Amino acid sequence: MVALCAAPPHLPRRARPVGYLRWLLQYGRRNPGLVLCATSDDDCFLYAAHERELRQHFHLQTPRLETMRELLDKEHLYRNAKQVGLCTPVTLCPTDAAEAQALGNQTQFPQLFKLRTQALSRTLHKGTPVSRPADLGEAHARFSRNNPFAPELLLRWPGADRPLLQEYLPLSAQRIYCVEGFIAPGTESWAMRAVVKLLSHPRFLGVGLLFEQADVLPHLEQRLVRLCRAVGYSGIFQCEFIEHEGEHLLIDFNPRFYNYMAIDHACGLPQAYLAYLHALGATEKLKAELERSRCVPPEAMGLVYCYGLGTWTQLCIERLFKRAPAEEAARWRRWCRGAARVVDPVWEKEDPGPGLADVLVQVWAAIRHPRSFLRSNTRPA
Repeated sequence: MVALCAAPPHLPRRARPVGYLRWLLQYGRRNPGLVLCATSDDDCFLYAAHERELRQHFHLQTPRLETMRELLDKEHLYRNAKQVGLCTPVTLCPTDAAEAQALGNQTQFPQLFKLRTQALSRTLHKGTPVSRPADLGEAHARFSRNNPFAPELLLRWPGADRPLLQEYLPLSAQRIYCVEGFIAPGTESWAMRAVVKLLSHPRFLGVGLLFEQADVLPHLEQRLVRLCRAVGYSGIFQCEFIEHEGEHLLIDFNPRFYNYMAIDHACGLPQAYLAYLHALGATEKLKAELERSRCVPPEAMGLVYCYGLGTWTQLCIERLFKRAPAEEAARWRRWCRGAARVVDPVWEKEDPGPGLADVLVQVWAAIRHPRSFLRSNTRPA
């Protein structure tokens, strides 16, 4: 049995790291022996930081906290990526607003201020574009002030609150090439899949809504394996690349569950089961399952992923506010109809319960935070 735990909704956001951990340990004492899997960067950090206490009640596999920073802190990630031959966007790491302002003459614009990690961020902000060199210092100060982190992160990862300055490539971000997979301990066995993110929420800098299958590029596969070996990581992962001037540039690496796992499961890569075997220490079973998972079964060819509720909500609101052309929704409907099969993460005709629950969750979120709901659905296309 796999336990996917989330912070109880009654906990205030500031108290969530400490409160969530306390709740999780109490839950583990009442229900010992469950498998614990990370579903967010917060989880990745907390499980690694408190592995000893959690392991008393749960089965889990997590790398050391130092290893986790090599993947979740983008300054560290990009440095490690370059050492194994992976390309990344041009990224600078100013220590303060004055240094950011001084970099104005050394960079091409537009630039993007972004969090170096999402772990224990209180905003999960995706990035702020800057179009003029004169605005860099003020934009850095404002971004740092408006995007605080929980104290535990800064205590264990000093400097993780300093934003990165990265070249902004919005046209390249319209199609994100994603590679996801699982790598066994020892990094001698692995299986991977690839998809292209076609539409996200919000546009360009958000969570994927529409994906189609793609081939795993051999040179990226081998370099990702080398990256995992270099930092000492094994387990589930998902990473994202933008395509720019003929190169695939690594922008993110997530050592955890991700939102579109349903299509990988349908394509013969049972990520949740692999994570379960890994947590139990069933190494031989894990290697055998990875060997079976290396190839996409013929019946899975032509599958696409569509989170229907999120997709059509965004497209309808964008059309209402004239942020997207009238024919775009029709184009995506034709795309879905042309697929061999559509994988929706929450909706199945035979089991409508999760889909109905998701409708209620989204409606409640829109009622509670209407401005945020409209703003996220009306980013310019």
